[in-house]
Amino acid sequence: MVYILAVAVGGALGAVLRYLVVIGMSNISFIGMPAGVLSCNILGSFLLGILISCSMKDPLISENLRIFLQVGILGAFTTFSTFALEVFNMTEKGDYTVAMIYVVLSVILSIGGLFLGISFYRLLA
Repeated sequence: MVYILAVAVGGALGAVLRYLVVIGMSNISFIGMPAGVLSCNILGSFLLGILISCSMKDPLISENLRIFLQVGILGAFTTFSTFALEVFNMTEKGDYTVAMIYVVLSVILSIGGLFLGISFYRLLA
């Protein structure tokens, strides 16, 4: 139950932070890409890298705090950070082919899923 509360509170904070970054950068674009979302993805992945490295070396970071930060705040700030961690874990194990397939499938199928969802809704509307 404590983990669920940590995820819920962290998730709320992460979602608000993402919203503030995206709104704050709404007039900025990087080669036509939304700078706010791009910034959240990059910053979230960077912070997750620091957190994972810290928690491996520093037993002072409790499981509750790690879940609050990793799953809650960073998970809501960007789900891309979790995706990046999964790819990292695969490459650490030497599963390079699996990691590349996962990257390609995740990107193509997720974007495809969005397009399909929009098309499905439009058919029903």
